Amino acid sequence: MQDLAGFLADARDYARRGAGYVRDIDAAAFASDQMRKDAVFFCLVIVGEACSEAAKQLRELPAEIP
Repeated sequence: MQDLAGFLADARDYARRGAGYVRDIDAAAFASDQMRKDAVFFCLVIVGEACSEAAKQLRELPAEIP
């Protein structure tokens, strides 16, 4: 299983990747490009999954850690 830092790094990396896919295009160009929309959606799914796993690990921290 990946550690907390790994999940957070994945979230960061895929957020940047998704942002890169829409850099320098307008909303109309994005809306008409199904492959680009799929790629951005995939990145958002990975970000969500990574954040969810990170949150689970944060809930499991020892009680002495505030």
